[in-house]
Amino acid sequence: LCGSHHHPDECVVHLAMNDQPRGSSTALTRGTECTPEYPFEREIEIEPPQECFVCHSTLVPENGDGAHLTCGNADCGGNVYGKLMTWVEEVKVMQLGPANVNALINHGITDPIKLYKAEEHTLCIALNSDKLGERAFNNIQATRTLTLDLFLSALAIPSLGTTNGKRIAQHF
Repeated sequence: LCGSHHHPDECVVHLAMNDQPRGSSTALTRGTECTPEYPFEREIEIEPPQECFVCHSTLVPENGDGAHLTCGNADCGGNVYGKLMTWVEEVKVMQLGPANVNALINHGITDPIKLYKAEEHTLCIALNSDKLGERAFNNIQATRTLTLDLFLSALAIPSLGTTNGKRIAQHF
């Protein structure tokens, strides 16, 4: 595994950004960066997954380039979780980490609209705590007013992160 600060799955992206030719053999060292070293003794063909590991739907290219695969099922639990978690992280709703987001999804709060429509008692039940539900409710209400760039980046649209959200917002 790579010893750098990013997730091991990102090593492929990092190597691609270092202009490694497609199909080249590369070894990763444990250090501060992913760096090519010596070719492996033997090459191993790695096949990309064909189906989503959550709902088993067929994976589709995210941007048509084939470099990133995503589940094409909008109702997939992984997609629902990913989009709601992106929203919560981008707008910085305190008290809602991964476990609490899963608890909300299990109680039918599956998108930002439902998150903002949820009443305090619903959050208390979903989070199994009156105190946590009250704090979560207050933190959600505190994020009702957003700048356009933050709103756009929080929507979890592929290739539309913070930087592109700011670029688009500058035109309005």
